[in-house]
Amino acid sequence: MREFLSPHNVPFYWVDRLEKEDGYTLYVSDCFWVLATKDFYEFYYNPIHTMGKIRVSQMPQIVIERIKFCSAIFHKEDIKFECTKATLRPSPVRFYKIERDMRIGNWFHAQGQNYATWKGYFICDDMYMPNLERSCPIKSIDGALVFDMIRMGCQSRTAHYIKSVFDLKVFSNVRTTGIQLLEITD
Repeated sequence: MREFLSPHNVPFYWVDRLEKEDGYTLYVSDCFWVLATKDFYEFYYNPIHTMGKIRVSQMPQIVIERIKFCSAIFHKEDIKFECTKATLRPSPVRFYKIERDMRIGNWFHAQGQNYATWKGYFICDDMYMPNLERSCPIKSIDGALVFDMIRMGCQSRTAHYIKSVFDLKVFSNVRTTGIQLLEITD
């Protein structure tokens, strides 16, 4: 676990930010999150590590379509504290394998609960009960799981391998020279 990056550099608290935001769409994939507001597409590795933001007017439509294709999509009313309704099935992937093999993805943790988003899947584990990992495709998670992930700690090695928003696969073969990447601040 020592190799995981865990910088806390987001200039806001997610729960408060999402509650105050009038309308938004949140895209959650296995290695990045995108918060689409009326003015910007904000890119994050996870809820605690920023990548940058792009103005809505500069965002290529093909990239938006690719983000939709590989992400679970949520709106303001979807993200809330409740029991998950996602169908989680027994997972062949054990958390020791994720810890050993994960390069691109996120590891969420709090009070003995572990979640991971890795290779297109959401995987959860209760570390007090060994071999009880459950998983589902990332597109099948619900707002209750996202609410939990927002409130958990998160670690990731992704920033070692994906240095910029433009390194994401959703930007493959897209001309990015005219797109201005801005820093995320208050």
